[in-house]
Amino acid sequence: LGGSVRTQRAHLGLSSRPIDKLSLQADIRYQNKDDQTPIAYYNIAGTIASTNQRLSNRRTDAKVQANWQFTSDYRGSLSVNSELIDRGTVTPTVSFAGISALRQNTKENGVQAELRRRLSDDFSGAISVSRSQRDGSNWLRDVSGLGVAMVGDTDPSLGMSSALYMPTLADRRRDKIRIYGDWMPDKDWSVQFSAEQGNDAFSTPGQDGLKQTRMNQFAVDASYALSFRWALNGYISRGLQTFNQSRTAGYVMAFDNTNTNVGLGFTGKPNNELEVGGNLAYVDDKSQYVQSLDAAADPYTAASLTASGGLPDIMYQQTALKFFGKFTLNKQTAVRVDLIHQRTHFNDWAWSYAGVPYIYSDGTTVAQRQQQNVNFLGVSYIYQLR
Repeated sequence: LGGSVRTQRAHLGLSSRPIDKLSLQADIRYQNKDDQTPIAYYNIAGTIASTNQRLSNRRTDAKVQANWQFTSDYRGSLSVNSELIDRGTVTPTVSFAGISALRQNTKENGVQAELRRRLSDDFSGAISVSRSQRDGSNWLRDVSGLGVAMVGDTDPSLGMSSALYMPTLADRRRDKIRIYGDWMPDKDWSVQFSAEQGNDAFSTPGQDGLKQTRMNQFAVDASYALSFRWALNGYISRGLQTFNQSRTAGYVMAFDNTNTNVGLGFTGKPNNELEVGGNLAYVDDKSQYVQSLDAAADPYTAASLTASGGLPDIMYQQTALKFFGKFTLNKQTAVRVDLIHQRTHFNDWAWSYAGVPYIYSDGTTVAQRQQQNVNFLGVSYIYQLR
């Protein structure tokens, strides 16, 4: 292949405080990945011979933010940001399969507003809302399996019922709201919580594909100092993501992913030389596929859904128990010991279903153990240069 990619990066940040209550920040980042890999024919079978594709990428991110201190209790901020991605010119001898059209450029502009308030001496909170809009250049339609041709969004060839478009290239509107709180009732307790909700709406010339996603998440993180040397900490979070998509004459699906994380731990210093700690963590991740049929679905598709009941759920569960101990030998050296035990259950039907492993086209199979246990013991020697 002789692959060669040259990357250039630049970053400039500015900050200013023109008056006591106002602070300004500006930030711009630039990255250019110049793919200089030689073009050569690799796919020469059949009637169409094609080459590899140069994947150059130029990205510019800019953000400007203004912060205003209304009073000692109120603080507000307003920011605008822009992201521009140029994926370079499509190699004319490359062959695309499984996708109807590409885009060379996409641009996303967004705005975010946040208000923070100190409600009391031991509690403060914040609320933020944001919206962003992404669009792009004209679509680059596949030309009979070799190269692309630029067409407008209203071109009839883009709106065919079988057309498929990448969500990362589609027009998208994103709305999000987030609430955050920080509570310290006394010198021993500290509690933080956050709640977030967002929606994405996608638009492409095609009739189907990914059209909408939703997410929400709630998290609580707390710590408690038992004494000067010992402390407890814990957290719990739960999130949900939903993807709504459809396929003409096929399935209409709502994919739901629910993720729950729970953890409880401790840290302590029995003496000045020894530091110990540990935590117990649990992860529960569930993916569900709620399927129905498009009005134009054929009898075979309908019969398959009736017979199978749809795609089964995917479950990922993991319990991890971790302990560590760190003994300081002197001001420069220390020894640390880590002990970890993990128990994982994972039943992804993509690799094994009803006892039958996944089989590649060449006959190779992939077997997966649904129950997996891992034990780890690590010893580290730490030396600090002073």
